[in-house]
Amino acid sequence: MSQATTTTQRTQPLTNAERQKRFYHKHREVLAKERVLDRIRKGSVPQKTKWAYYKITGEEINRIRRDNGHAPLDLSKPRLRTRSAIKSQDGRVSLMMVMNAFDLQTGEAKQSKEDVKNSGKRFVHKTGVLYKKRFTEIVEWVKADHNDVAPKLKKVESVEKAVKAGLKKSGRTEASVKDYFTTLHTLCKDGFFPTYCEAMGAEVIKQYHQKMNEYRTDRTILDIGKTKEVGEVAQDDIDAGLQVATENFPNTQNHLIISLYNDLALRDDFGDVLLGNFTKDAPPRKGNYYDHVNNVFYLRHYKTEAQYGAKNYKLSERTHKIVKSLVSQSKGSRKYLVGKGLYALETYSEGKISSQVQSAFARAGVRGVSINAIRHARVASVWGNPQATTEQKRKLADDMNHTVAVAQLVYQRKVDDD
Repeated sequence: MSQATTTTQRTQPLTNAERQKRFYHKHREVLAKERVLDRIRKGSVPQKTKWAYYKITGEEINRIRRDNGHAPLDLSKPRLRTRSAIKSQDGRVSLMMVMNAFDLQTGEAKQSKEDVKNSGKRFVHKTGVLYKKRFTEIVEWVKADHNDVAPKLKKVESVEKAVKAGLKKSGRTEASVKDYFTTLHTLCKDGFFPTYCEAMGAEVIKQYHQKMNEYRTDRTILDIGKTKEVGEVAQDDIDAGLQVATENFPNTQNHLIISLYNDLALRDDFGDVLLGNFTKDAPPRKGNYYDHVNNVFYLRHYKTEAQYGAKNYKLSERTHKIVKSLVSQSKGSRKYLVGKGLYALETYSEGKISSQVQSAFARAGVRGVSINAIRHARVASVWGNPQATTEQKRKLADDMNHTVAVAQLVYQRKVDDD
């Protein structure tokens, strides 16, 4: 009798692709709903015929929209499906188009070549949500049509009044008005959203920008005026240090440092400045430069550059002569405005010179001078002067690149009226 034999086939392990396919098949409904919820968070609305399948309601959709900075919608009406994230509508700008434009700036939506020139990811998700929330509030406050927000938003004075009233009603102060005009203006920076810019018009966008700067500067003045801290150094001390340096160690780097901070009470922004001659060609767009031939200081990289942008300054003739002398002493080899060694061929640590500022003034006999103390003293010299005008205060704030985004209020020194 023949004996039957049995063979067992060895099971091969699943490949990654097979495992993924099995996982997706098992959880496909959960994954599909999560994708839908993610699209709702970004401002999209699924077709009503799919609501029952995904077990979502209009109330849930609007709750998710509100939580993510989108305006609630009247979902009882039929909605037309669009083929792109931002779709031109004969020059009209809908609220949905604007929300998607903000998503594009955070890299969270697909680009529509017709309506958006994508200059890359411009801000993080949290900032995008904040912009969308503010824009939606403006639309609600001015009672704009969600399908065409432009007509109401073009009335700048009405927008200004509505924003103030809306802030007051919600228990906030007018200090935030600047943030709302920043929101209205930001979509036209670098020509990012042409459809919006064209619908608003160049004159309206210009007024948005003016209002943004006006309220930002007024807030700066208000913040500075709130601070009544007594400074350790007065402007007279700073001036005296310059006099001592001019008489005792002229045309040295210490003399230059003191002279620079007499010209401009900037933050620690002089330690990473390359020297050059830019008579024919402008300096590169990134970095800080000083044209020692034409006496132009190009400030591009600094703490509040996002708010105030690139700045060009004309330094005093005194400072210009000191720099030319130092360049001459190095036989044209000096690389940085302020740096290590006789020829300043490299910067101090991380391009910071706070220690060198303190040492320079100490050599001139003025102790306890820090960059912050210099900024305190400069503001005090204006705020402590009863004859100072609002325009002078605004110019000082602009020169010093003040920002109200930082937590601490800046640099007011209490001046004795006597």
